[in-house]
Amino acid sequence: MTSKRIAINGKLLRQQLIKHGISQIDLANSVGVSKFTASRWCRNSIHQIKKSNFESIANVFKVSLEELERQIIKPESECAAKLSEQEAELVDAFRKLSQVEKARIRLAIEDIIQEQSSEE
Repeated sequence: MTSKRIAINGKLLRQQLIKHGISQIDLANSVGVSKFTASRWCRNSIHQIKKSNFESIANVFKVSLEELERQIIKPESECAAKLSEQEAELVDAFRKLSQVEKARIRLAIEDIIQEQSSEE
């Protein structure tokens, strides 16, 4: 069973890093993720992260989980539709692919959709 994921706001996370004087590299090292992952989290969008990573970020900032929620999670009304766990895993996996692999996946999905449309 996969761990629960939490949607965080990258812009708000970046603001908290600045406020606390913590670099993205320090965040990555403290949480146990790659520098690339920490950098991706700090972009201006919503990111699905593992609950364990969320808990580690709270430890880095020395705040409770509830306080961290107030600091870096957008209200649900401002977020895109919530992804299921499986959808979030697929998005994360897709992001790791090369551009060529992403193009192949897009074509495969388009073929599947076209097949489903023709069956109806």
